[in-house]
Order: sequence, then structure tokens, then C-alpha cells
Amino acid sequence: MLITEEFIVMGMHDFELNRAQFKIIDQKYPPTEGWESLIIGKEISEQNANLFLMLRGKLALKAQDQIIKNFHLMLDFNNPKEIIEKKYDEVISKDINSLEIYCDGACLDNPGKSGSGLSIYHNCNKNPMLLY
Repeated sequence: MLITEEFIVMGMHDFELNRAQFKIIDQKYPPTEGWESLIIGKEISEQNANLFLMLRGKLALKAQDQIIKNFHLMLDFNNPKEIIEKKYDEVISKDINSLEIYCDGACLDNPGKSGSGLSIYHNCNKNPMLLY
């Protein structure tokens, strides 16, 4: 979608955008004079437009970061098949007899219990097998 003046105003709170919103529209923060003219008519993805609007408000930096994390979590939750298929396609496109390892882990000092995951694929004759 194209960025319009109406879109920018829709995302403003008290006639201001926050740091995360400026990052989405690829502008420095604090903004330089005339920043609006630099982005009017530029393309923005539907996902970034939605996130831009979700970030509307005078939000602390931690709140901005959390909204972004939650938004990406929501996207992953709503598109799990697409993610799995993409990873599967990446695995089968590799050379024969390749070994692929995917891992995901928790960060230190997270509140509550945390865990990690690991999967190992062996691509033998273009038929990947989950080994772990």
C-alpha cells in the first residue's frame, strides 16, 4: 500500500509518532524537519501498515518492543503451515546427504520456565528424515 498523509495522521497520537513507528517507515528518530515529504507515496507492506497503526500512542520503548514481539508471534501463530512448508522446502532444496540443524532456545533471565528445541534433518536422496 502507498503511504498517504491520511495514513500518517491515523497513526499519530497527539500529532506525534513514536520511535518504533518511525523505524517502520524507515525514518530517523528524532525526526528531521520535512520527514513527511520523504515518505508520502512510498510503498509499505500490509503487515508493516498494520503494525504501524497498532503502535499508535505515547508508549514506552519496552511497550513498543513488546507490541512488535506480540505482533510477530501472532503472525507466526496464524501462518504455521507457511513457516513449516518454507523450512521443509529449504531442507529438500539442499544437496543430497546434507545435514540440517535447526534450534531455538530461551534467553537467560526470562521470567518463568523456559525451554529449547532442536531438530536435525538428514537429506538422503532428496527425502528428508527428521532424526531428532
